[in-house]
Amino acid sequence: MSALHSVKLQPAQATDAPYAEQMYVATMQPLLAKLNAWDEAYYIKRFRRAFRPEESFLVIADDARVGWLQVIERANDLNVGQIHIERHACGRGYGSQILRDIQQRARQLGKTVSLAVVKGNRAINLYQRLDFKTTREDATRVHMVWQPPSADPDQAGWRQPA
Repeated sequence: MSALHSVKLQPAQATDAPYAEQMYVATMQPLLAKLNAWDEAYYIKRFRRAFRPEESFLVIADDARVGWLQVIERANDLNVGQIHIERHACGRGYGSQILRDIQQRARQLGKTVSLAVVKGNRAINLYQRLDFKTTREDATRVHMVWQPPSADPDQAGWRQPA
């Protein structure tokens, strides 16, 4: 594995929708096809309804786009609605760095982080390493949540020395 290069998140623009859609199809199609659940027309329509530039970011590494993500801020939760890293950039720690940054932001806000991942996606291992817990499963997805550590030292198992 090569040394981790820092990634930057660049706010997406409406003009980034074709790139985001291409990445969405390229990453979702093989996973959902293995589950006999790929319907291209349905998933493209779903993408076009859900893509919001104001909630989306391009993932930039070494001055090049290597993916995109969408984070929907809710009252008590940051929902990672989408996270897609280009195949050639997978395994370099970019997803880990992005998710740790989202977890840090959620911790500051006192919010959870939620996401849903297609069954069979190797990213499930990453989410588990980052302490995401499975809350439920459906036919094609595993739904997961990360809870911030308790701000109450007694609940966190910490006691101030006497």
